[in-house]
Amino acid sequence: MNRHTWRGFLLVILVVQAAGGLLSACTTAPEVLPAILGPPVVPVMARHGLRRPTYKPWEEFTMEYNMVAPEKTNWPEKLALLPKYENGDINWVKAFSGGMIKPKPGLDEKAEDLDTEDNVVERIPKDSPEDKAIFPHLEHTQVLACPNCHPAIFRKKAGAAVIDMKAIKKGEFCGRCHGPVAFDAKNCGSCHPDS
Repeated sequence: MNRHTWRGFLLVILVVQAAGGLLSACTTAPEVLPAILGPPVVPVMARHGLRRPTYKPWEEFTMEYNMVAPEKTNWPEKLALLPKYENGDINWVKAFSGGMIKPKPGLDEKAEDLDTEDNVVERIPKDSPEDKAIFPHLEHTQVLACPNCHPAIFRKKAGAAVIDMKAIKKGEFCGRCHGPVAFDAKNCGSCHPDS
């Protein structure tokens, strides 16, 4: 180090010592510091809670609604009130039009009713016109949205599929619902008005 650097160091050390001496001799220092830094902090013993809650058996914290069984619905009693066909199957269309049931528009809470379609489809077999079948859309679209059937079960093109009673009784086409849910396919007069 050269001479000028040493001089700088010594000058800094002298200034710091002089300032320290002045501050220690100054009588107003204790009043000035709290005004700048705020009141002195008094140390307090830290109190920590338990790191993990005390173990309680599951019975103590199980919520009340888990302990109460839901009210049971007597479905046979309710279904007995609905109108029936002669063979005992429930007539869902009559129950709906009579205001006895009101299906939800969908499983989603925000689902809205869709427009219904009042289109009647007639299927007349060429070899046996007396076996004419009618399909009224309105009774179906009041309860089901169009994508339930189109295009997976029925394509919207006339003659796109051969729909016969063998296929229906096997659970295809109309047999997807008629039998498992709606009236059985044995209830001929509902679809074949001439029988």
